[in-house]
Amino acid sequence: MLGEAEGRSYLPYAHFTVADAAPGERFSLWRESISAVFEVEAEKAVRKAPEFDASLAAFLHGAQMLATTRAARQNWQRTERLIGHDGMDHYMIQLYEGGDMLYSHRGADKTVRAGDLIIFDNAQPMASRTTDIITLTLIVPRADLAPLLKAPDDQHLRRIGMDEPLAVLLRNHLLTLRDLSPRMRRCEAVSLNPSSLALVAACLNAGETEEQTRGGVQVARAIAVRRFISANLLNPQLDPNFVMRSLGISRSRLYALFENDGGVAAYIRDQKLRLIKLRLADPSYDRFSIQQLVFGAGFANSASFSRMFRQQFGMSASEFRQEGRNYKIAAATGEHAGRRWENWIKYLSE
Repeated sequence: MLGEAEGRSYLPYAHFTVADAAPGERFSLWRESISAVFEVEAEKAVRKAPEFDASLAAFLHGAQMLATTRAARQNWQRTERLIGHDGMDHYMIQLYEGGDMLYSHRGADKTVRAGDLIIFDNAQPMASRTTDIITLTLIVPRADLAPLLKAPDDQHLRRIGMDEPLAVLLRNHLLTLRDLSPRMRRCEAVSLNPSSLALVAACLNAGETEEQTRGGVQVARAIAVRRFISANLLNPQLDPNFVMRSLGISRSRLYALFENDGGVAAYIRDQKLRLIKLRLADPSYDRFSIQQLVFGAGFANSASFSRMFRQQFGMSASEFRQEGRNYKIAAATGEHAGRRWENWIKYLSE
């Protein structure tokens, strides 16, 4: 199988497996690696079983990642704490090749079976339990897919049955993409990214209900405001009043759009924190001190910023900068090469 070591033009590849670990260490190693996305737990009999097996094989397709996961039965969670800690904002389009997933959504118990697709919005919490599974997952940044969707915030835990025509096309596309990945060049993969996004969007948009379409109008307004905020994050005038004046939107409507985010001021603050987080992880910003990044993003008080950053991400800004540097050093030197996927998914949208 070709990877970075055999030619720089081929796709980066990572393969994590617990198969070579001592039986008593396998589950803990798996839990540590998969914690980049999920918190997992399993029954004692599963955790301690000598034959416990789990693996993840991933190809990096530019700003997209394609991963095959094999795992024994267990429980999976993406909690508010984890979401706040990692700040990831991706969609995961997951094809079940084997096994079942059981979960509850909007008051109903649901099951995903082999051949079905399930959509995860990593900015929203989830909990599920699975049998022994094999899954194929395409991970894409929200910023790339959301503009193509009618209802970008209403896709989480959406199951798409195996018999829906566009689901068949998407399933075949994902399987073909995996088959070709070992011999695909980076330029070829990147050129295919827009096609993958278009097919995912067509599949999701085709199944929209009338209620979702009506809700999409409200979502479209929210997206326009969010894009404006994103474009003005470094503007020192950015605050709720600036947004209202610039977009001609009433205070009541603006606050209604961000009710689920704790208000527009909280949303602006959180976006500034995420911007600083991305820059702390970016080596091109190493020449700037943390204080320079903080003041540049419009925070007037470094002490209050430090408290907010730790509360949001579970560590200090300096600790996060060092952690990101350690990940990148490990990736560059080949250390823990099988776990490079953890780094890729963290910084996928950069």
